[in-house]
Amino acid sequence: MVMIFAIKLYFSVIIKPIYQMKKAGAILIILFSVFVLHINAQTLISQDFEGPLTGWYNEGTVTGSENGKVPYAGAGMLSMEINENLESPYFTLPAGSKNVSFQMNSYNPYSFLSFSIEVDLYQNGNPDLSLGTFTNVSAWNFYSINIPAGYSGSNYSVNFHVLNYSSSYNNLRFYLDDINVSTGLATSIKTESVMNDCYKILHDGSNIKKLTIQQTNDKSSFIVEVISMEGRTIYKKESSTDPQLEVDLSDVPTGIYNLRVSDNKNVFNKKIVF
Repeated sequence: MVMIFAIKLYFSVIIKPIYQMKKAGAILIILFSVFVLHINAQTLISQDFEGPLTGWYNEGTVTGSENGKVPYAGAGMLSMEINENLESPYFTLPAGSKNVSFQMNSYNPYSFLSFSIEVDLYQNGNPDLSLGTFTNVSAWNFYSINIPAGYSGSNYSVNFHVLNYSSSYNNLRFYLDDINVSTGLATSIKTESVMNDCYKILHDGSNIKKLTIQQTNDKSSFIVEVISMEGRTIYKKESSTDPQLEVDLSDVPTGIYNLRVSDNKNVFNKKIVF
């Protein structure tokens, strides 16, 4: 009897708690792993032209302005002339849905001439998939392109190439900013997201479709627009003299959009998803 009691005591006091701890620990490890993988898998590569272009093959010019040719309010963008290229460093594409997004504008003083920029997915330095050709871009807009789920593996890169035209049209320019390759759609807005030096985007974390746009510098009126990937304005609201504007997007379908904030001096864009 003493032996049986000792064995029961051993299992109840030592073995059972260890098993429960391991079980709980396993659950915690699984939950933690899912959380970490979810975060780490979102952004594969990004470039905002506000720091070193380490690993990027670049024939363009990184600049903060372009002699008044295009309205621009960011800290850095890439100016590309005819026949110039930008190629990202290599990255690995996982299986499943993936997305390439970027902001783009152009300058074309020739009304009779159309010119284009081609966006391609490369593998091992060779073209593998055409993601699109963009012609007659005339304003800063956000673009988002899906990469088919079947494209996965290592040594992928994204290439932007201004198509070759006669050198007599050397005033043509394409401008790129905020290039991002991610899994799924895009990263959601944080509870506080600094849009730039002039504006912040705020929400309380419980409802991402209810935002507050906060002006941090000039106390002037501004306009908030939400623009679909097809270029349609699906929401528009103007502030008065209040430095904060409440934005309720409850009626906007779930998806990926461009949030545009403009005032009498500047235009700012930010990719959002909800």
